[in-house]
Amino acid sequence: MFLFSVMGNGLYVASIFLNSTERSYLIRNMPYWLGSSGTLTFDFTIFIQFYLYRHNQPLTEALKDAVDSGALSQDMVESLATSEISGHDIEQGR
Repeated sequence: MFLFSVMGNGLYVASIFLNSTERSYLIRNMPYWLGSSGTLTFDFTIFIQFYLYRHNQPLTEALKDAVDSGALSQDMVESLATSEISGHDIEQGR
């Protein structure tokens, strides 16, 4: 569904520019092509984030790796599941 939204906005902007490139026409339709272009900018930001963070592990896997490496104790992980401990507390070993 997200892909269809991106395609729709891209085709809408393309249709405006392909209809006419006269200055008066583009200025008259500026709110429409600027709005869709802005939406496309946000859409491509999401695509870039998907690409950049594609290798991130789920939290459960990251916690298992931390226990295996000795960075966290099993007791610390269990207390995380039952209470609200901030990331700063974890870094301090509390």
